[in-house]
Amino acid sequence: MRIALIGLRDRAAKYSTRIQEIAKKQDWLNDMDYASEICHEVSEAIDHALTLTKDQHTTDSTPPLRLGHLLIRLPQVARQLEIRRKDGQNMRPTIRIKDEFDVQDLLHAILKLEFDDIRSEEWTPSYAGLSKRSDFLLKNEQILVEVKKTSAGHGQKHIVEELVIDIAHYQTHPDCKHLFCAVWDTDHILANPAGMKSDLEKSHQGFVTVVVLV
Repeated sequence: MRIALIGLRDRAAKYSTRIQEIAKKQDWLNDMDYASEICHEVSEAIDHALTLTKDQHTTDSTPPLRLGHLLIRLPQVARQLEIRRKDGQNMRPTIRIKDEFDVQDLLHAILKLEFDDIRSEEWTPSYAGLSKRSDFLLKNEQILVEVKKTSAGHGQKHIVEELVIDIAHYQTHPDCKHLFCAVWDTDHILANPAGMKSDLEKSHQGFVTVVVLV
């Protein structure tokens, strides 16, 4: 829709310019001025509609889309935070992503930009005699977020095994309608991230979203 509106606006502007050029060479100036005025008003109306579509897009984005947008940019935020001002010769302290807890701390702060009721370390119901804590529960949106981080000794095989168990747990959670699995892999340790994402999402279609953060 937005592309179509932009094309229509550009066409109206083109016609308006052409009409003005013709009007300078003909005697029927009144008609041409009127047509030019119409094109100008149409162009302004389309510009106004485009601003409304921007606002509407922001307002109507579903919680999963908003969350996905935040997650995918998380590594960029972390890299930006590493660029800090100096106090004399020393850089000011900043967050360093060394383990899953660092990722969780960063994500928790970023989630506050979009969501209100964020519950950390929520207990999930028992599965196979065990219960565990999820990383974050977005209570109002009924979304659980589980964070994983790869390392030299913790690659794709281990991540997949953990997520399979996690998914089984979260499917019984009364407040979980959707599970986001955020896998931090800025060191590119995953052997086949696209395959991992595809397999997990297809096996639990509509319930699981896997986001690989690089």
